[in-house]
Amino acid sequence: MRFDDLSQLPILAKRTGFTIFELPQPIDFATILPQAYRITPNDKNHILKEDIDTLIDLTKTKQATDFFCVVEYAETLNPNSAAAALKLLEEPKSNVHLVFLVRHSNQLIPTILSRAQLYTYTATDPASIPPSGDSILVDLAKQYLSATPRDLPSIVTTLTKTKLPKKTSATQTLQSASDDNARQVALAVVDLTITIATQSYLKTGDQRFISKLTKLLKTYDALSKNGNVKLQLIANML
Repeated sequence: MRFDDLSQLPILAKRTGFTIFELPQPIDFATILPQAYRITPNDKNHILKEDIDTLIDLTKTKQATDFFCVVEYAETLNPNSAAAALKLLEEPKSNVHLVFLVRHSNQLIPTILSRAQLYTYTATDPASIPPSGDSILVDLAKQYLSATPRDLPSIVTTLTKTKLPKKTSATQTLQSASDDNARQVALAVVDLTITIATQSYLKTGDQRFISKLTKLLKTYDALSKNGNVKLQLIANML
């Protein structure tokens, strides 16, 4: 289902125990539902099982009023945390409302998607929203999307040598002080590339962007699971 008013999120979330909101750009959900319990990815861009276990413990107490938990960038759930989330969904609690915020719902595992009411925000034509992020990373994302097999290795080398800005709107939880800067830059750039490829397809209808998106999603998933950075950035896009 589609919706076009962000202020309606709490109302929509209250209707069911589990709701997924697909948003083309990050939002500050705290201003919309300030009392919600929030879970965000760690500095390696993962939501950990421990985070979900803490939420399970919180929901064991009977809730007299509506209790909202918002999982931001829920597509970064690792396999263990996704399994824990499924356990929570299989045992719904009264007055507990679990909300997943995602940019790409197709990155969630099917068993999670099947248990949720999915809403896609469409107040603005997604194809008209400019990529949000540091200009250097946006430029790298454009180069990565249009790279030929011959150019790809040099672009990837430049990408992995780039220092991550202290904060980017595309990956707000990632910090430049991370020990794995190359991986974090790669994740940020691939995430931006996915956005640009999606917008390009919506504008042109060119099926080549669908092929690129399939490869990009595979690349992002491999990088999230600690695959070799250079190898994944090159091999998955050929």
